[in-house]
Amino acid sequence: MAEPLKAVYDPPFARNPARLLQAAYPPFDAEGFERRIMDEMWGELERKNGGGSA
Repeated sequence: MAEPLKAVYDPPFARNPARLLQAAYPPFDAEGFERRIMDEMWGELERKNGGGSA
């Protein structure tokens, strides 16, 4: 079975690209980006099996 996304995409997953974006574009709100990505709903998200129709 596939690993839940919440186990794969952890806070460093959001933090690293946010810091790179902020380095290239200083007004970018890296902390706000990370807060929005890793919000309270994050723990409820799971990867769904593929193969079905939308």
